[in-house]
This record gives sequence, structure tokens and C-alpha cells, in this order.
Amino acid sequence: MKRHIFLVWTIILFILLCIIVSCASSSVGIVSKGTVIFDENIPESQQAVLVIPGGYWEVIEFSGIKVRWWSPTVFNNITVYIPSGVQTIKFHYYPGTGRNFNNITFTYNFLPGSSYKLQDRIVGRDIELYILDTSGN
Repeated sequence: MKRHIFLVWTIILFILLCIIVSCASSSVGIVSKGTVIFDENIPESQQAVLVIPGGYWEVIEFSGIKVRWWSPTVFNNITVYIPSGVQTIKFHYYPGTGRNFNNITFTYNFLPGSSYKLQDRIVGRDIELYILDTSGN
């Protein structure tokens, strides 16, 4: 019985350690809702806004830097202030159909002062993934 309790506590501690290490290895951290400023040293006039809808999208890398911007519910969008210019976004997409899409990469030229949203659209049996300019530019 004592061995069983010891084994359970060892597993729990190992899981907690893995969570702490994974959080520490992320440069910008794990964000599940709210607002993120990717680089506070960039003036607001040189930033763009990227909205990540909750539930389906998990951004795992932004311009070569590991991040985790993801919300488990569709009610919590994440707003990220990113540097304008050509940026690369790597993400996973979970449409809820049992068919997940991993390590998808977009490269996009984000204009300063503009707003964008990761977007999906069902076309027949296919799903189109794209970045939508929501600023009207």
C-alpha cells in the first residue's frame, strides 16, 4: 500500500514538474484569454493586432519564437499586439471533426495599425484557413 501511495505522489510531482518546465521554456508564455503585447519595445504605431479565436486555434510559434496562444473555449478570444511587417505564424487547428491540422505555417505582411483575425471557412468538404484583415484596409 505504501508503495502505491509513493508511486502516485511520484507521478503527480513528475506531471507538475513537466508543466512548470514547459511554461518556463516558452518565451512569451501560455495565454488562454485576454491581451498579449508580443514586444513592449515596439512603438504602438508599428504594431498590428491579431485576434486568435478561442476553441479551434492554437498558435505555437510566432516568427521563430515558441509561444502558446490558445483558448479552450469559443468564448475567449486572444488579442495579440504584434510587430508589423512580414511575420510567420505556426499553429494547430482543431475543427472538432476528429481531423486535426498540425504545424500549419502562414507568412503574412501585417500593416501597422491594422487588425487581423485567424479565420476558417467551410467549402464543401474542405476547410479553408486564412488571415482576415478586419481593419477595412
